[in-house]
Amino acid sequence: DSARKSQVGDQVTIDFTVTPRVSDKEIKPKTEEGVEFVLGDGFMWTDFEQPLHGISAGEEKKYSLRLPDTHMDKELAGNEAEFAVKVHKICAPIFPDLDDKFAEKMNIDGGFDGLKSEVRKHLERELQSALQASFKKAIMDKLLEHNPVEVPKKMVEIELERLSQGWQKRLASYSKNKAVEKNSEFPRNAFEPQAKRSVSLGLLMSEIVQKHQLKIESQEIQKKIEDMVSAYYDDEEEAINQMLSDRNRVKEIEALLLEEKVIDYITSQINAIEKPISYKEAVERK
Repeated sequence: DSARKSQVGDQVTIDFTVTPRVSDKEIKPKTEEGVEFVLGDGFMWTDFEQPLHGISAGEEKKYSLRLPDTHMDKELAGNEAEFAVKVHKICAPIFPDLDDKFAEKMNIDGGFDGLKSEVRKHLERELQSALQASFKKAIMDKLLEHNPVEVPKKMVEIELERLSQGWQKRLASYSKNKAVEKNSEFPRNAFEPQAKRSVSLGLLMSEIVQKHQLKIESQEIQKKIEDMVSAYYDDEEEAINQMLSDRNRVKEIEALLLEEKVIDYITSQINAIEKPISYKEAVERK
């Protein structure tokens, strides 16, 4: 329906050209074509997406924005820019009837009741993950606040390199315009605070691990892998064997478990106050 006005949940396909407004030098306009995303899912920058709510296929829109300092293109990061957007397509989601037939198509036993049970389990996992992430951030913030660390420049450089590699991979997967990808440069200054925070926390947690002799046993790694696999894989045995055979993956899981032990230790030394919050608030905090 070409007359449909876009709304949250719709998939839109657009072309856009961004023209930087930088006073001290001339930067050529840059174009992305055939960009697809779902309104409201967080894939696109919120300020960029907002003017595209309530627009129809075939319409064009022009607006000015200040790009965030963390923008993937260093020439654009932190600068004012003019955007010219053309909307090619708007696809509304089509929701199936939630019944036994739908559950069968999803390969879920127990019909619609079984489907509801699976959805509930998923929501409970998401809630638990969100609460853990929020609590962990609060603990880490306080740890840094009460234990300022002077971080070695070399360690910050190593962390920045790691962040740069991840940033480049995300850029490559996002950008269909290879010229943008090639000309983009890692916004080092924008990521430096994150790198310093990561290094500081790493040093503090390492000190806690050594001082209190925190260790991870092989059976703990096995249990963690089994828990991860049971939530997301059908062939659990094969998935477990694959993870156990991947040395880097095992190291990641060991580091995660060690981090959890540090959090548990700190928690045992403080008085935590529980506060009731809604599911939505918990997930948004994550």
